[in-house]
Amino acid sequence: RGKKSRTGFTVLERYHGYTLLQCRPYTGRTHQIRVHLQRQRLPICGDAVYGGRPLFLSKFKRKYRLKEGDTERPLISSVALHAEFLGLAHPVTGAPVEITAPWPKDLAVAVKYLRRYAQVSGGPAEGVAEAAGEEAPSVAPELE
Repeated sequence: RGKKSRTGFTVLERYHGYTLLQCRPYTGRTHQIRVHLQRQRLPICGDAVYGGRPLFLSKFKRKYRLKEGDTERPLISSVALHAEFLGLAHPVTGAPVEITAPWPKDLAVAVKYLRRYAQVSGGPAEGVAEAAGEEAPSVAPELE
């Protein structure tokens, strides 16, 4: 049996069929964010292991046309989950260490298209997902 895990999440932006979330793991279990979102029926785009489907422009852009003979490729080439900020204590000195990383280009482009073609109104929302017995947030399907 695995250990308990807890993840906080905040809705940053809502789109038709998708939601941009900020996730904060309070515990550090493997795949924690992915498991919690999947259990909430919000699998992360591109996360085939936990039920997420690829993100295609044709899913939300009206009048999307693919050139004859072409095959549509997903907007994001991997799981749509990115660690933008990490904070930890230095292992020797104990001093706080903060690491930031910008979004990968494909994630930034996907969010740009979602904002342009699928934006909906709706204010921020917060919640916490918890699981016991799990070894253990992103763009996810729509949060209701």
